[in-house]
Amino acid sequence: MVGKIFEPQDYGLALPQGSPLREKINRAILKLMESDEFERTVKNWLGGKA
Repeated sequence: MVGKIFEPQDYGLALPQGSPLREKINRAILKLMESDEFERTVKNWLGGKA
């Protein structure tokens, strides 16, 4: 079991240059962040606000 979070961590996603997935991933992330689901997920898994 993992203990308390010691510091915030940012993550990135790397794709090959010109990847056809880039636009789809960007749109999916934006759609998720605009919904209540993003905040619920953060609160559920990280115990805080997004």
